[in-house]
Amino acid sequence: MGSVSMTSVLAAVAILAFALALFAVLGVLKTWQQIRAWNRIIEHLGEGVQGENLGHRLDRLFVKLDQVSFNFNQMGQLQQELREKMRFGVQKKAIVRFNPFEDTGGDQSFALALLDENDDGVVLSSLHARDATRVYAKPVEKGKSRYQLTDEEKQVLSTALGKK
Repeated sequence: MGSVSMTSVLAAVAILAFALALFAVLGVLKTWQQIRAWNRIIEHLGEGVQGENLGHRLDRLFVKLDQVSFNFNQMGQLQQELREKMRFGVQKKAIVRFNPFEDTGGDQSFALALLDENDDGVVLSSLHARDATRVYAKPVEKGKSRYQLTDEEKQVLSTALGKK
C-alpha cells in the first residue's frame, strides 16, 4: 500500500478551502442582493416623507385605517337603521283615474293606495263633480280596510298589493 504524499494532502486541502471560500462568496452575494431588495422596498415606503421615519409613517397609516374601519362600521349601523325605518315608508302604490258621474267630462276623479312593507297605509279617493271635489281617506291594515271600499278603491288596493 502506498503512502499518500504530503503534497497530495496539501493539494486536496487547498482545493477544499477554495471550494468553501467560493460558497462563502456566493452566499455573501446572495445576501447582499436580498438586502438591496429590502432597501428598495423601504425607500419606496419612505418616498415623499421628509423628516419622518418609517415607524411614524406606519403609525399614522394605522390610525387612518382605524378611522376608516370605525366609519365603515358606523355606515353599516346607519344602513340597518334606514332599513328598519323604510319598512314603514311607502313601498307599494297604485292609482286609478275614473269618471264617477255621467254629467262631467274626463277622468278627474281618482283612487290612490299607499302601503308600507306590512300592507298598512291608506286609500285616498277624490270624487270630482261640476260644483265640488270631495276627498276621502280610508285606513288600511294588513291589506284590508275596516271601511266599505268602492269598486275603484278595491281595484287600486288590489293592484298595490300585487294582485290582479
